[in-house]
Amino acid sequence: MSVGGIQRRWVDKRHFKTEQKVASMTKAFPVLSLLATMVCVSVFGGYAKAELRQEANYLNPAAACQVSEPAGGASAKPRATGFRNESATQGMFVICGYGKPTRDGNDANIRYLILGVTSIDGIPATVNCTGVTGLYPGHPVHPLMYSTLSVTTNSYSPLTFFNWFPADWGSADIYIPGGYEPSVTCLLPPRTAIIYVADMYDLDYGM
Repeated sequence: MSVGGIQRRWVDKRHFKTEQKVASMTKAFPVLSLLATMVCVSVFGGYAKAELRQEANYLNPAAACQVSEPAGGASAKPRATGFRNESATQGMFVICGYGKPTRDGNDANIRYLILGVTSIDGIPATVNCTGVTGLYPGHPVHPLMYSTLSVTTNSYSPLTFFNWFPADWGSADIYIPGGYEPSVTCLLPPRTAIIYVADMYDLDYGM
């Protein structure tokens, strides 16, 4: 046969292979399209079905709390057993900071604050603490708000709790109003300690 005939058969064969590849890709396209659709539904459907679960954010008092007055109080002792006022005569102001460990969804979805105090020597003592929430003084939506509570430690229980709920700031909501970075300041009497700091919040598992 002529050279031209050989060349023609080679071209025809190559053309046949090309047609096979195109046909295979055409058949595969619906499958790939279906997989892509399933991935999109899985990913974006998760956001549409966000699930809130109540979680606890436990804080170490030795790290979460510090003395505010008197400055540099020598009797303030952050220890493994809590933030302690080891003075036998002098009280001190101690502030503890709260917050969420994540930044999912609404950053202000803290339900309530918890603070636990105890007497170091077993003698009952009255502890006054003020919970503060809000962004800053004069904020148009979330100004600073204050709520003062009192508890008395006792000899028959190693731990006495404070609990601040939205109602303590006059709110009917389930979340603390303006609760982005709330804090609690206590006048810690002599020979008492803060040994429990935590807040309860809603974690959005869909984020």
